[in-house]
Amino acid sequence: MARPKNPNLATYHLCLILLLTVGLTSVVAALNSDLCTIPSPGPKNVATGEDALALLERFQLSAGYFVGGEEIHFAKNESDDWSYVARSFSLLPHSVDRTDDPSLLHVAATLTLSGGRTRLLQGGGRRRRRQSYLGGHSVSFSLDGYYTASTGELCMRGSGTYLDDDGSLERLTGVVLKLRVPSEPSLKDPFVTGRLKGAGFEAISLAAYAEDDSYKYGAQAATCPPSRPSSSPARGAFDAFGGDFSCARLKDHLMSSFKLQYSGGNMPALGSMPLREPRMQIGQVQCTANGAVRAYVVFANNTKTRRGLAALGPRFTVKEEAVVAEGRWESDRNMLCLRACRVVRSEPTLPAVRPEDCGIGMSFWFPGVWTIRDRSAVSGMLWSSSQAAGSKDGSGVISVSSIDGKTHRGNFSDVKYIYNYTMVEKAEKHYLASELSTYNKKTERSFMAANYTYRDFEFRFYDSNGLGYGSGQAYPVTINSVMVYGDRLAADDAFSRNPVVNKDNELLKVSYEIRHQFPPADWVPPTNRSSYSIPMEEHLIMAEGVYDPKTGVLCMIGCREHNGSTDCKMLITIQFASLDAKAQGHGNGVMSSLREKTDPLFFNKTEIRLFGMYNEDISESISRIDMESVMLAVSTTLAVHLHGPADPPHQEEPRGVRRHVHHHARRHGPGLRLPPFG
Repeated sequence: MARPKNPNLATYHLCLILLLTVGLTSVVAALNSDLCTIPSPGPKNVATGEDALALLERFQLSAGYFVGGEEIHFAKNESDDWSYVARSFSLLPHSVDRTDDPSLLHVAATLTLSGGRTRLLQGGGRRRRRQSYLGGHSVSFSLDGYYTASTGELCMRGSGTYLDDDGSLERLTGVVLKLRVPSEPSLKDPFVTGRLKGAGFEAISLAAYAEDDSYKYGAQAATCPPSRPSSSPARGAFDAFGGDFSCARLKDHLMSSFKLQYSGGNMPALGSMPLREPRMQIGQVQCTANGAVRAYVVFANNTKTRRGLAALGPRFTVKEEAVVAEGRWESDRNMLCLRACRVVRSEPTLPAVRPEDCGIGMSFWFPGVWTIRDRSAVSGMLWSSSQAAGSKDGSGVISVSSIDGKTHRGNFSDVKYIYNYTMVEKAEKHYLASELSTYNKKTERSFMAANYTYRDFEFRFYDSNGLGYGSGQAYPVTINSVMVYGDRLAADDAFSRNPVVNKDNELLKVSYEIRHQFPPADWVPPTNRSSYSIPMEEHLIMAEGVYDPKTGVLCMIGCREHNGSTDCKMLITIQFASLDAKAQGHGNGVMSSLREKTDPLFFNKTEIRLFGMYNEDISESISRIDMESVMLAVSTTLAVHLHGPADPPHQEEPRGVRRHVHHHARRHGPGLRLPPFG
């Protein structure tokens, strides 16, 4: 006979459940009261009408920033770290309905936080050591609530989910979101700010630049400068946009990284903002069909990171100096003119604008002429309204030029540039004075295939002296008078219409962009070499000179940025392999300084070795190389793909994971018999 249950024990269990339920309800109620209150019962939805899409866009955010979230496994955001993962948040509304209360809108949306998370990677070998690295992490929240037009407050509640390391789904309950969404964003009130809180994590601060079309442009028009500091003519709307003003094309060109150049080496203040940063990034641009434009602009000191040179960082941040700007595209001057205000913060994530901080002028245009010193898709200038922007000596004016190569190469189908060579004669003198100019002329070697394209002038390389950790890529910009930088189809078409190589009796004028990645000068390899990371820096080198089809020698003068200035006393010499010798390698070269060793800008020469081919070029090279070289290229490409001896252009590796340096993947036989480089 079964033993009877203890009635007192059952009563205790029931009481405990009731207490826990009441306690949880109290916690959720407290969360609601801490941030905001949702009406209960809520008003009834009514027909939205023709403005349904506009209402959805009003609450859409694609690139906000957040602080906090360590309790839900977000790594602390160390933006100075080379391996950090940028933080951002997005808000995607599913429905926005009017209600029978005219002051309330019913909103349902998904909020997504994205950033970095410290993860573990199982190592290989017998010991199978576990390594930590910074990987991606995201948490999504399904929310529902109301927007009050009179206060601009959006209050929502719901729950969140994210994947744990083992793949299991974790759930977050009792989540409350409070956002201040201005009913009419403006230059003085352009931000969406708020907090997110849940039962299992502390409050997370949120901030974003308003993106909807309800933005109200100010009555005070932006003033264009009397003149541009550059003598280069600006391209008009037809060349820049492929027709009349295009908001989409302006965004493509303008959302880029820029280099700042201070007149006379001085660093003037922009109004109340002392500016010392060498880089500027336009992270967000919004505009209208009639040419009205607004933007969020950040200033940063990130010249030594790969992210800062070659690619855009986060579209919205709160740590760096920033301005918000508005203005118009002036068609008669082919120029974008903006009035900007400094962003100030009473708290780390509470950006605001003060009326007294709006004395900053900004202008941008699309230059029509390139040189070795200025190859910007976009140029511009910054100045303080209290100073004369058009002063003859340029005092108080900061020149800016875009440096984002990825953006350049993606927007060249409509470009009509003129290139002015200025260093060719100097490079030619160096070449003709060297033994390289006659070394290969005694043989019957061929260095260019009959069906060459501009891709034959591209090459990759790695540093062959020292520790050999450096690597890079080189892209032709112009070959004689043909612009080949950027759109491949346009370049091929230019080649078919304008043959540039007379292989019998002339040197080719060429210009290049070279991206060289190497460890920082103070980086020392660890004694335990079984597992370590290399925080690579990337430097941009602009070069121009001559190529000799008879000898396969490329000789150029290079310009590189160094501590905010430009050093153009750099000699780059490349010996390409002949077509019958590519099975033993693709060539080698030297980058050296033309300065005296006592000069502060002098640097030791870097020997480089050419290798490999781009994956997409393999099939196009079959007709130009023998089968042995094809197999070598394929094996090299596989080694690059599997082991990563050098990064493909503008493709970032998992941050924090060690970079493997496989020298066996870089060797190509016994090597070429080439003359010594001085």
